[in-house]
Amino acid sequence: MSRGLGNLATALSNVVGIQSSVGVRLNQIDALQTFGDTFGLQLKQSLSNLQDTNYTTAAISLSQQNLALQAAQQSYAKASSLSLFTYL
Repeated sequence: MSRGLGNLATALSNVVGIQSSVGVRLNQIDALQTFGDTFGLQLKQSLSNLQDTNYTTAAISLSQQNLALQAAQQSYAKASSLSLFTYL
């Protein structure tokens, strides 16, 4: 009788361990589902932003930024070529 109770206790312990393992895996699946939903929403938002882009405004903005970059590069080139000997 005691051996049967021992076997039953061992079996119950195994069941509890397996339930715990399954619970952990279910939590992981829930976390991955939440991450997937969030990532999917971000992708939809990015796609919407790209589809709603005003290409004329974007081209003008790119041109202005390119012009500002060129001006900054020219200023840096002039400033880096200056030295104290230039002033003597």
